[in-house]
Amino acid sequence: MKKVIVKKHHANMPAQYYARISLDGKEKMTVLCSVAEADASKNPETFLHHRLIEAVQKLMTREVSTVSERHRTPLVKQVFEEWLDSLTVGERTKSFYELALSIFLKYHGETEIGNLRAQHVEFQVLADGKNAIHFGERFCSIQRRHQKLVEEGPWLSEEKRAEIGALVCKGAEAVGYKGLATFEFLRDANGDFYFLEVNPRVQVEHTVTELITGHNLVELGVRVAQGESLPLQQDEITWRGHAIQCRLNAEDPRAFVPSPGRLWECHFPSGFGIRCDTHAHPGYEMPGCFDSLLAKLLTWGQDREDAIRRMRTALDETMITGVEHLIPLHRRIMDEADFNAGDITIQYIDMHQELLG
Repeated sequence: MKKVIVKKHHANMPAQYYARISLDGKEKMTVLCSVAEADASKNPETFLHHRLIEAVQKLMTREVSTVSERHRTPLVKQVFEEWLDSLTVGERTKSFYELALSIFLKYHGETEIGNLRAQHVEFQVLADGKNAIHFGERFCSIQRRHQKLVEEGPWLSEEKRAEIGALVCKGAEAVGYKGLATFEFLRDANGDFYFLEVNPRVQVEHTVTELITGHNLVELGVRVAQGESLPLQQDEITWRGHAIQCRLNAEDPRAFVPSPGRLWECHFPSGFGIRCDTHAHPGYEMPGCFDSLLAKLLTWGQDREDAIRRMRTALDETMITGVEHLIPLHRRIMDEADFNAGDITIQYIDMHQELLG
């Protein structure tokens, strides 16, 4: 079997480990685990090998996906046993994870394990069933439990925006998509993009795109939905300044536990470069059985630094009493050095536990 090497992560580059698997030199599958998980295991290489077993099992299941669910498990077992029979006695004496990895490498080629500084980047698309245009990207890497907390844009170079934008438009046109959609990706330290999913709807963070493009996405989506063709050409869409959105969730800012209750005081800022979308008001009862989002607070600036300065002031002016909320967390994020330097990955909260207070 080919030797698998675990690349050590750099002390000054907190990130995720990954196990990347090539299928017949074509398709790739990436399995992620956090540095904290790997380090806690005392043996990152063994930990990642165990993660590879899970990937192997998923791939085996996918290979027989045409079989009905009730027969899938026995057939997977049969395939696995046939592979075991093909191994030498020496290979059979290896530990289970080495055996699974040997099988996989024997039949599927190379496995690469290394370090991934993943970022979450998404593209806004509008299509009318025939043609599609994009409104650029949003950067959404600051998350808790894989749910976004801070979104901003733009983030990419003009060249990369044009490249990925053309791809997502081609994808929407290929399936005859009609309406607003968001194409979501992971972006690694090398700038390579890995497709995650398409959300076929308007997103919470569409407001970021509206501020930097000047277009009302909800209106455009409604017009297309009622049968209009695209009212814009791609070259009519431009990006100006920078926008940041903070999700003001009714949650404990330390443990992210929902905080239902009545709002006694509720005041949101206004003024140039500030937007707040909310349903909250004094006396509002924040329910405990629905999403905890209370308000979306956005700022726009001539550049990112300007937008951050304006967000600090906007957060300071926001007043919510009666429930716990994430304003203290957002305020600390706006002052944090890595955030201000743009050194952000999807593990930002995990790597900055001091922000939780």
